[in-house]
Amino acid sequence: MEIFDEIYSNNFLAVTKILSMLSKSSLKGKDIQKILNEYNSTLMLSDLKALKLIDFIDGEYISGLECSCEIKRPFTDIEKAWLKAIISEEKIHLFLNDDELNDISELLKDVVPLFEKKDFRFFDKHTISDNYSDKNYILKFKNLIKAIHYRMFVYIELADSDTTPNSRRCIPYKLEYSCLDDAFRLIAFDYEYHSLMIFRLSEISKITLSSDLYNIPDENILEKFEEPQPVEIEVYNKRNAIERFMISFSNYHKETRFIKEKDCCITKIFFFKQDYESIIDNIVAFGPTVKILAPEFAVKDVVSKLKVQKNLFDAYQ
Repeated sequence: MEIFDEIYSNNFLAVTKILSMLSKSSLKGKDIQKILNEYNSTLMLSDLKALKLIDFIDGEYISGLECSCEIKRPFTDIEKAWLKAIISEEKIHLFLNDDELNDISELLKDVVPLFEKKDFRFFDKHTISDNYSDKNYILKFKNLIKAIHYRMFVYIELADSDTTPNSRRCIPYKLEYSCLDDAFRLIAFDYEYHSLMIFRLSEISKITLSSDLYNIPDENILEKFEEPQPVEIEVYNKRNAIERFMISFSNYHKETRFIKEKDCCITKIFFFKQDYESIIDNIVAFGPTVKILAPEFAVKDVVSKLKVQKNLFDAYQ
């Protein structure tokens, strides 16, 4: 299986673009040469004519192919293997329907997947994830994607809630995926109470689309709900900690700078009040590969949790 296929070469890309443009209209020699130069191609006009890819008629060049359709490059073997692995993932049902999956599976029936679920062993991850094959879960996800895209109000009904009204009208801003929880969560704005709402998608029993559209600018709207002081952490380049840290906190707004001399990075995590406890727990899980710098109350909370863990450990010795 070749990782570096010839269809990624500059010559192939240049010829693909030229033939695609010629499928729509003729080109002058200088236009073709410009494309060849753009891709740093080693080919010349004479090469394209010798290969019978182009013809020269009435002072302009036309496609030498019998088919005048736009050129689309084929998939490489490794791309097919990757796609075969991806469609085997449970979450693919959120994005493709059964007919689409069946069609792709049929096209890839003779392809060996690039990887399988059993090839991975996960760390720093909760054992209970969302049920991505549940039809109601899929419907909720697709309704929210539609609502976010078309800027539609939605009504959400929460499962087993005594403190929250059963049905709430809100503006859905975005869906986030957490690697730690292996779950999606909805970040929305409660239109009646003017407050930010964050729910794990599995906590919502029903999503109902409204025909009403909202017209609220969403530029930096979520940043208005972030806590004034971000949590600042120093992450050391040990045990692949930096990469694991970035994955664990991938769904948060962050500012990161790398310090080459200390072989570490300093990251500021901007968070919503509802996420604070989860962030502190996650930081503690990284042990000595991280150091919390600010704010002071977060430092105290981390120290407090570490003392509880030490006391529990000592009790069993």
